Amino acid sequence: MKSEDAIFNMYVYHYATKGKWCNKPLYYYRMNAESATHRYDVDVVETYEKHLELIYEFYAEKSYPDFENDYNVRVFFDMIYCIVNKFCHINNPEHYRDRNKEFLRMVKRDPFQHSLESIKTKGFSIPEKILAFCMKKKFFLCMNLLIHIAQSV
Repeated sequence: MKSEDAIFNMYVYHYATKGKWCNKPLYYYRMNAESATHRYDVDVVETYEKHLELIYEFYAEKSYPDFENDYNVRVFFDMIYCIVNKFCHINNPEHYRDRNKEFLRMVKRDPFQHSLESIKTKGFSIPEKILAFCMKKKFFLCMNLLIHIAQSV
């Protein structure tokens, strides 16, 4: 499952009784254009819907105070991942019109629709704010162009 580390981290942070800050880089993340996180994935939306459901159930049960906005931010970034790795991916064989329709179907379903309506973008970077605006307004063409430009740089 994608983002399984996020689910693992939820449990660790919730159940840990102690923690220690280490200000050393102990983890090296190597970027690889051919990795699973960068490949076209036809099932990415369904995968993330399941992932988000697990996160929602966990945090709703624990009654965290900032849960609503934190969850909306998580949904937003998972939506970006879906858009980049499916709808706007260079290897997506679907016609532009079909990719746009499928994107519109996704943003009309919860949790995506609710999160787009509720998300607070304070603290987002300018590119993230632009993407959030395009997603809220359903400007698929703009998102598609921005993502293709960003990937070619």
